[in-house]
Amino acid sequence: MEQTKTTWAKKLLLVFFAITLAFGSVVISPTEKAHAETWAQYLARTWDACKADFAALDKNTGLPQWDGTSAVQPAQGAGTADDPWLIALPEELYWVATHTDNDHKSMRLVNDIDLGGKPWPGMAITGSAETVIDGQNHTIYNLYMTGAGGGYAAAGVGFITYANNPQFVMKDVMFRYAQIIATAVNYNYSVVISYFTEGRLQHVSVEDSLIQGGNFVGAICNGWSNGSHSAVDGTGELQESTIGVRIDQCHTARVYTYGASCVGNFSGPLWGAKVTNSFAVDGATVSTAGHSGGFVSCPGYDYVENSFCNISMYGNTQTSVFSGVNHYNNGFKNCYASGVVEGSSIVGGFIGDAQRGNGIDAYASKYTNCYSTTMVGMQNTASNMGGFGGVADYNLTMLNCYSAGEVGALTTAGNESSVAGFVGTTGSLNTGACYYDMQTSSMRDHGTGNSSLVGAGDSGVTVAGRVTKDMTGVDALSNMPGFTEDTWLAKEGVYPQLRVFANPTTFHPDDQDLVKAYSLASVCTAMLYPSNGDYEISDENLVKEMDTVRSIKYLFPFTNNAMV
Repeated sequence: MEQTKTTWAKKLLLVFFAITLAFGSVVISPTEKAHAETWAQYLARTWDACKADFAALDKNTGLPQWDGTSAVQPAQGAGTADDPWLIALPEELYWVATHTDNDHKSMRLVNDIDLGGKPWPGMAITGSAETVIDGQNHTIYNLYMTGAGGGYAAAGVGFITYANNPQFVMKDVMFRYAQIIATAVNYNYSVVISYFTEGRLQHVSVEDSLIQGGNFVGAICNGWSNGSHSAVDGTGELQESTIGVRIDQCHTARVYTYGASCVGNFSGPLWGAKVTNSFAVDGATVSTAGHSGGFVSCPGYDYVENSFCNISMYGNTQTSVFSGVNHYNNGFKNCYASGVVEGSSIVGGFIGDAQRGNGIDAYASKYTNCYSTTMVGMQNTASNMGGFGGVADYNLTMLNCYSAGEVGALTTAGNESSVAGFVGTTGSLNTGACYYDMQTSSMRDHGTGNSSLVGAGDSGVTVAGRVTKDMTGVDALSNMPGFTEDTWLAKEGVYPQLRVFANPTTFHPDDQDLVKAYSLASVCTAMLYPSNGDYEISDENLVKEMDTVRSIKYLFPFTNNAMV
């Protein structure tokens, strides 16, 4: 069928609206970079905008505020798990943090607490007794801390500076308007726990907060070089018996994080942790060095399941929206990334760098039932860049995964050797039933930076490109061999959703509606020719004639199904 060609002006409008409608907007105002602006200057300007957004928040709670010095022993409780301190005022919280021994730190919040933006000293959880901090769904407001940080495996700057008690549990508490500021470039800066080696976090969240750290930065926690703990076996499968840290039903929202290396939004580096039913949304993370990712910057012996990240990630090298660098063995199952990621080299939508070498010890790891609709590298043309991964080699196995985000800047060619629709550079990567959208990625038939792939699974597919209409709608699963109805939900007009997010019964009841909304938003797209109608193109002409988000010849319908 013959189409009406647009004018150049209308083409530009189509590009703009396609990007906006399909993938959402970034946190930072889209001010065009001056030609003289360096990458470091761009990151600095981005962080200045984040700080301005945080400063503009109305942080007044109407609650009694801590004066920064007063301490009052709680009238009730003894600090044990069976008889916790009952905390009604900030002065009581400060007393428990600074005046009791390590085996009597259990507490229960009975009111919201406002720490008044006064310097908080931090507290350690290092005893052997069962220790429970129960927030009872209350909020701690206006935590403020400054400090130099510590060594990479030592206490840092955070509400809890160090937690290594296997019987420690923190649950049902939110931190809001927290501010953590580094005074030196050391390690471990977080709102909740700056260095976490043993224990459990259950339904703990951080919202509307800012962390300006050095290395190892994350709103929920950090915990690197964690002894013999491991959440996975030597293949990346879950191994419960040796887990050190358990994190379930936790989240960050509208959080800004900044640092040099190993910077995350949800968490910085984690070692031997099991993370489930958790997410990070609507925030921004800026890393001036490398090894940074929005959900977990640097996983090591971790298992992450039923979790997602939708933020703006501004890295330098080895970066992505979900995970920056894969260290040692890891497992990721039923996870997705959306939003935007920027970087100068080794940039991916879901994983930045997963290779053996280049200073990285990437052992056998698995990515199963994961997807990325992240916009990858829109401001900067990076090398080693892909819709799902930047670099990945033979130690990695990717099964039943897909990517559909745009890859590269407006000037990126579709055949660059290390920039591709699914993975930028591979080295005998094990893949099975992995797909990418040839149109929305703008990569056409360029799925990987090279053809060094090893088949995995029984789908008969390693990495394959599809036009948008074949990856969306109720028939999408039939066009993606290996994808099954028990895991994926196919609906009209969108990419497949993971059922754990479309029907999020494993998430906290307070978060389930939000999880469903973000899941649906992450799989929306724009339908470009020939996906926007019953148009037939022969296989030999498909790649040449199809429209992509950076090469639009024909009108296409918007979400209201009207033509421009």
